[in-house]
Amino acid sequence: MADAIYGPSSFNVDAFVGCRRKARLFERNPNLTVQLNVRNVTDEQEYSPLQYNNTYSGYARVILYEPRNFRCSIGVDF
Repeated sequence: MADAIYGPSSFNVDAFVGCRRKARLFERNPNLTVQLNVRNVTDEQEYSPLQYNNTYSGYARVILYEPRNFRCSIGVDF
């Protein structure tokens, strides 16, 4: 069985910001919600090694970090 190793520390941050207000839509005043979600704000692009292979010539297991992505959502409550 291979020995476990510890890679560099990581600092991954997710963030979101949102806004809710009344909007004039179809002769009504529904609640309009807009939200922006950002995953991996710090844009951590490295990998974290978990385990060497049996001959210690490379890694057997690593964790790959998710690339930064943005998601905007809009909701209307009638």
